[in-house]
Amino acid sequence: MSITNKSQLNKKDIEVLVQQNDPSISYTKPEETSTMSNYWSEFSQIYVNNLKQNFIICDNCKSILVYKSSTGPGCMQVHSRSCQSKKENFNPVSHQQKINHYYKSNGEKKIPKQVKNAMTSCYIEFVVQDGRAFRLGQDEGFISLAKQLFNAGRVMSSSSHIAVEELLPDPTTVSRYIDRMHAHQRKQLIKICQSMDSYCIVVDFWSESYTDNTLMYNMNIFAFFRKGISYCGLLLNHVNTKYQLETYLLGCHPCDMENKRAPTVRAYIDEILNDFGLKLYKDKFVMADNEPMMKCTFSLNCTRIGCSSHYVNKQLQHAFTSTEIDKEPVNCELAQNMFNDTKHIVATVRRMHKQQNGAYEILIVFNEVFNELANILDSRLLLTYATIDKNLLDDICEFLSTFDTAFEILSDSKRPTLHRVLPLKQLLINKCCINGDELEGLKQVKHVLGMKFKT
Repeated sequence: MSITNKSQLNKKDIEVLVQQNDPSISYTKPEETSTMSNYWSEFSQIYVNNLKQNFIICDNCKSILVYKSSTGPGCMQVHSRSCQSKKENFNPVSHQQKINHYYKSNGEKKIPKQVKNAMTSCYIEFVVQDGRAFRLGQDEGFISLAKQLFNAGRVMSSSSHIAVEELLPDPTTVSRYIDRMHAHQRKQLIKICQSMDSYCIVVDFWSESYTDNTLMYNMNIFAFFRKGISYCGLLLNHVNTKYQLETYLLGCHPCDMENKRAPTVRAYIDEILNDFGLKLYKDKFVMADNEPMMKCTFSLNCTRIGCSSHYVNKQLQHAFTSTEIDKEPVNCELAQNMFNDTKHIVATVRRMHKQQNGAYEILIVFNEVFNELANILDSRLLLTYATIDKNLLDDICEFLSTFDTAFEILSDSKRPTLHRVLPLKQLLINKCCINGDELEGLKQVKHVLGMKFKT
C-alpha cells in the first residue's frame, strides 16, 4: 500500500513527500476569518490528495509541525520565535533596538530627594566625626561594603528589628579574618614565586616619619621626612608568558639590624627572599638606588640595576640642598636660598607640610597663592617673604614640571619603563640647556644638573 493511498499520514510520511516534491501534496492557506490567527501568514495547511492532514508547514524554513484546530496556534507561535530562516534573513534596520534597550531611563532610577539628602548628611557626619578622607566613598572597598549592607537590608524583613551594629564585625573578628587572608594569600604568592624562571627584585629602604623628631630631607621631587624606624620594602617584577608585567609586594619589614653594612643588609634581604623560595643568582636582577652601600650589597651573585628615578632625585637634592658634591662646590646659592625661604614659610604656616610632602608640590602651591600671602603673614615672616624672587620662583616651577612628568612616566607599575629611560634622560638634558636671557638662579641649577646628567 503506497503512502498516498492513506487518508491520514504521519509526520515521517509527510516529510518523504515534501522531500520528493510529490505532486499529490499541496499547501493551502485557510480562509480568512475574524478569529484567524496572525501566525497563519507564515504557515500553510498541508493537503495530500486534497485530504486535509494534521500538519502544517513553515513557509520560511519548510519545517513540518503537528497542528490541530482544537489545540490552537501555540505551535506556530513557538516555532516563529526560533525560526532559523527568519534569523538568517533578519534585517537590523527594521528591527533596530531602542536606546532604552541599552541605557535605562534616568526616570526609572530616580532617587527621592529626601533619601539623597539624608545620605549626604550622614556621609558628611561620618567623614567629620571619624576624620576620614572626603573621597572615601569613591573607593572600591567602601562601595562594596555599602552594597553588602544595602543587600542585607533588602533580604531582612523590616519587622526583624536587627540593629546595624549586629551586622558589623568587631575588631577582633576583623583581625582574625585578616590573619587568615594573609596566610592564604602568602601561600598562593609562594607558589607563584617558585614557578618563576626570571624576575627582578626592587629593594627600597625608607624611614617612618612619626617616630623621631629629627627632620631629614629626601628629594623625591623632593620629599622630606623625619628620621625614625627604618623599613625594607621588597617588590617582585615578573613578565609573564603574555609579555605582561606582573608586580607582587613581598612585604614591608621593619629593619632592626645591628648595623647597615653591606653584608648585614644582604643577609637580611636573602632571608626574606628564602621565605618565598627565591634566591639571587647571576641571572637574577635587583633594582636598587645608587648609594654606595646598595652597590656593595648587591655586588655578588646578582645583577644590580640602578634606579634612574633615584639618580635624578639625588641630583635634584644636591642642587637644592647641598653646598658641595664630591668635594666640589655646587654653586646654586640663589635657588637654594629661595627654596629654604619658601620651605620655612610653608612649614610655619602649615605644620602638616613638615611631615611628608613633595617639595615640587609645595613650590607649586606656594607660587599660586604667593600674592595673597602678604595679607596673612606676620611681620617676622614678611621679612622672609620679601626676599623671595617671584620671577625666579615662576621659572623654577616651570623647569621642575618636566621632571615631575618624567617621574610619573617612570613610576608606572603596570608596564615596563626601561625603554623610556634614555628618551627621558635626553629630554631632561635638553631642558637643562641654558638660554642667555634666563635668571641667574635658574642658570645655576641648569648648569649643575646638566653636567651631572651628561656624565
